[in-house]
Amino acid sequence: MLNRALKVRDHAAGTDSYTRPIDIPSTVRYDAIVFDMDGVLVTGYETPATVYERAAALTMRAFAHPEPAPTALIDPDDADHVRRTCREFELPAGSAWGYRERAASQFEHELIETGDRVAFPDAAVLAELADHYRIGIASNNRHDTVEFCISWFEWTEYIDAFRGRAPSLEDYDRMKPDPAYLEHVVEALGASRPLFVGDRASDIRTAERLECDAAYLERDQSAPELTVEPTMRLESLADLPDRLAE
Repeated sequence: MLNRALKVRDHAAGTDSYTRPIDIPSTVRYDAIVFDMDGVLVTGYETPATVYERAAALTMRAFAHPEPAPTALIDPDDADHVRRTCREFELPAGSAWGYRERAASQFEHELIETGDRVAFPDAAVLAELADHYRIGIASNNRHDTVEFCISWFEWTEYIDAFRGRAPSLEDYDRMKPDPAYLEHVVEALGASRPLFVGDRASDIRTAERLECDAAYLERDQSAPELTVEPTMRLESLADLPDRLAE
């Protein structure tokens, strides 16, 4: 396995990246593979609703509001929904949202530590792919939780760059299918021919908006049919090395 080098923080973008010596021939189809995390590398389609319910309730108590947590702090439509509700409760929107996001990360990390969420067995393919490609993660989950998963599941030596949601209202509106997170990772990887691997339609639309290829992982056979055709379809991440060699 290639040795890890120093981790470098991009404070402006909120992207974490590493320097890893690897020679990628210009003749290969892709020079980087970027993965979605929830439902692709880690079990669970998204953060459990109970995590956000607990985080929102804790936020209200922290800001001296005994009322039940409003929907805008649990599952908001968008950042403006949060801002409007915070005005109603006379809460500082940015501070309250940041508190909620950090609390949610803490609660979700506890679930991961107790085994409620685990890495998919086929995520072991990261070790093989990392010998030949730059590897990244672009996730709508919180950035702290992406970083926690990389450490907890011992992927540090395989992941070259990752980007999740920063604890700000501005970043909440940048989630996929907005390509901002994916674009940050691709730039951090220095990639010109990336492949994005996701398990939902929004992932495929994200790749399309960034004009890069997409692999659709069909873990959920009951998922609605895609309206945008991916570059390739996968039944398992274990199939990816062979598909890349085609």
